[in-house]
Amino acid sequence: MSQTSNSLTETLHSHVLIPFLSPLLRDTLGKMQQPVVILDILLAVMLVSRRHEVSAMMKTCRLLYEAGVPYLLKETVDLKHEDDIVSFVTFMAAEQSSRLRYDIGLRLSLAESLSPGVAELLTHFLKNGGDAMRFRTLHLDHPEKLLSSSPGLADAFSTISYIDRLHVYEAGPLATSTLQNLRAEVHHVSVRLDGFGSVTHGTPTGTETDLTILLHSLRGSLLSFHGEGFDSRLTHETIFPNVASLSLTGHVPIYVPDYARAFPNVTNLATGTLQMDLISLNEAPRISAWRLENRSAQLSHGTGSWPALKQCRGTVADLWALGLRCEVEKLTATVDMDSAWELGMLGEVLRDLRPKYLEMFGVPATMAASPDFAEFFQQKPYWCLKTVVLKVSFPPGTGDVDGNAITDCIVRIVSALKLDVFVLGIDCYFLQYEYLPDSETGLTLRSETTLTERFLKQLDVDAFADSIQGAAPALRGLQIKIRRLRGSQVLISRRGDLPKEVY
Repeated sequence: MSQTSNSLTETLHSHVLIPFLSPLLRDTLGKMQQPVVILDILLAVMLVSRRHEVSAMMKTCRLLYEAGVPYLLKETVDLKHEDDIVSFVTFMAAEQSSRLRYDIGLRLSLAESLSPGVAELLTHFLKNGGDAMRFRTLHLDHPEKLLSSSPGLADAFSTISYIDRLHVYEAGPLATSTLQNLRAEVHHVSVRLDGFGSVTHGTPTGTETDLTILLHSLRGSLLSFHGEGFDSRLTHETIFPNVASLSLTGHVPIYVPDYARAFPNVTNLATGTLQMDLISLNEAPRISAWRLENRSAQLSHGTGSWPALKQCRGTVADLWALGLRCEVEKLTATVDMDSAWELGMLGEVLRDLRPKYLEMFGVPATMAASPDFAEFFQQKPYWCLKTVVLKVSFPPGTGDVDGNAITDCIVRIVSALKLDVFVLGIDCYFLQYEYLPDSETGLTLRSETTLTERFLKQLDVDAFADSIQGAAPALRGLQIKIRRLRGSQVLISRRGDLPKEVY
């Protein structure tokens, strides 16, 4: 070994590797006459080290100074203050040709506009390096103040060449204009419009709310989109042929023919409407009109919604309002209201979509204990179901529910369906609280356990599973899981083959 190589090895050995080892191993290595350090070991140490530790290791020698960059950038860099921006730009620009080739995760979440000097620094950096930059994630939180800092900053963002995942939170006129002008290859986009859901102010004037306009420049590369607050109708003929996942939450349900035309190859659809539960209860004719319009339009256009749709998610009311005319493999429905009307809507959705896999979230314990719930599943149109996952909960203020009624209802449901897999989850968290609407939190801890809590604690889940299996001997997979029961560990009985997502 040459004198130079030996010196480098000793430096790495004494200042980099040794501090990370146990005292016994340090002593053993310290007695070796010729220390040997393998670079791969040091890089493995960097892989599990925090950012400040990687930075310290990089300062020890030129070898680690160069090799440590991707480990320093492996986590998302959060720039909250002007000093953070100056530090990041200085670091990246120090060896720009090599450091810009790494995929970067970056979050810009500044509370105020940038000073002119820092805004100019960031603008210059993006304009000169944007075409070489690759972002695995880019988060822009409350971007209006940031983008208003400099007239050229929005245009500077458009020079970025590649973004795998772009997240924009509280997008207003400047942010949506920046999105329209992006020239990057962007795969996954998530945008929440400024003012969406606010009771004090709406979306600012000048904000682009039509997705066919907003995302036009990304039509060739976009693979998925999540949006909150956008128009229910689309005005342009832009088509996004590669988008497979579409998630939308708006003030009213989407107009299906417009979205099916613009995003024709969607396989995974999630839908939501702001305060749909209140709309459903107080304005029944309105939600019925949305469903009628959607179904009539799909029939007249002959599109049949999304022919390749595999998964669909939403509240029961949201799914019903879409009136989809296509079949899906998996349906995930969230219960909002615990009403006979909601069961009726779910029945029509199941009839239309004919899923083989049904996942129901938020099933109130009172519904799960109702004979109507069991009778609902005993109807023949739903026998196409092969996997059913029921997630039962106790909303605040539920009070005592007959535990025997729940278990009897579950057995009746499974015995009526020709299932391959059945999964039952019961979340007991709110059973321990009493609902007090006039208190600060609305909840107070019960001093005594309820009858329902005592029933569930004493329930033999294995015997319960046996009764389900006896009622449906063809079941290939079965799981019962009772969690967050006060003073009790998770109660679980699992048998057979189960989908990996239920574990």
